Amino acid sequence: TASPADIAHRLTGAKHVVVVTHGKPDGDAAGSALSMTRLAAKLGAKAEAWFVGPFPAWLGTLGGSTPFRKLGELRAVIDPAWGEPDLVVVVDTGSWPQLEAVREWLPTREAKTVIVDHHLHGHPDVSRVRCIDTRAASCTQIIARVADAALGLNPDAPLRAVALVRDWPV
Repeated sequence: TASPADIAHRLTGAKHVVVVTHGKPDGDAAGSALSMTRLAAKLGAKAEAWFVGPFPAWLGTLGGSTPFRKLGELRAVIDPAWGEPDLVVVVDTGSWPQLEAVREWLPTREAKTVIVDHHLHGHPDVSRVRCIDTRAASCTQIIARVADAALGLNPDAPLRAVALVRDWPV
């Protein structure tokens, strides 16, 4: 089990971050992946969110200028030219059936993968480093605490971390 501060520490040291979530991303999955990507970039990493479809029509609008890639519908086609990440962050899931599209790619990166989720169920072999809070209504609530820790913000000022959801300066 990892805390938001543990995840923040790993992000702070990362140079190349990929953020993934479950296929057919809903608002929490997309918002979590995009805000984690923005946080990693703010900390100096090359970062990109990867999505597997079907894709909601609003994904491009929500994504704004945040680097993200649509890997395809149902099965991911990963471009090796993007490079090898030193950190993979799985958000809003930790379950293999929801990560089926990256099932061949993810297991060889288990040692550098972390999970941030608010769901109780998940598979421990996705990653041993798991920041799970089932009391959170959404994964974005946990990511706000990760952002507070990574940016040295007061957790009693949650709206500052929420600024990562858009391209607004923090």
